[in-house]
Amino acid sequence: EDQLRRVLYNLLDNAIKYTPSGGKVILIMQPGPKENTVRIGVQDNGPGIASEHLPHIFERFYRVEKSPGSSGAVRGSGLGLAIAKSIVESHGGETGVTSQVNTGTTFWADLPAHE
Repeated sequence: EDQLRRVLYNLLDNAIKYTPSGGKVILIMQPGPKENTVRIGVQDNGPGIASEHLPHIFERFYRVEKSPGSSGAVRGSGLGLAIAKSIVESHGGETGVTSQVNTGTTFWADLPAHE
């Protein structure tokens, strides 16, 4: 339970940091794409992430110093997404991201559903 909270916190914190004032951050919970999984997603309408950064976004200490359309660098250590991914994978799940510059980003975690 604490680990799931940490995943949610890290995904939400990341979205809030990069979404401009007046923007939207949405928490999505739905059945996952695979049988007996649940998808937790965090969607924002922030500046988005350029495609060259996406393969590295879950790496420890990796940071996008300045996002397109943002006013400056965002604070952080570059560990939040790596920690979220590690927790999700330790529970047999997967993480991913989709993003479009000037439109927004969605981070998701698919986890096994338990009855």
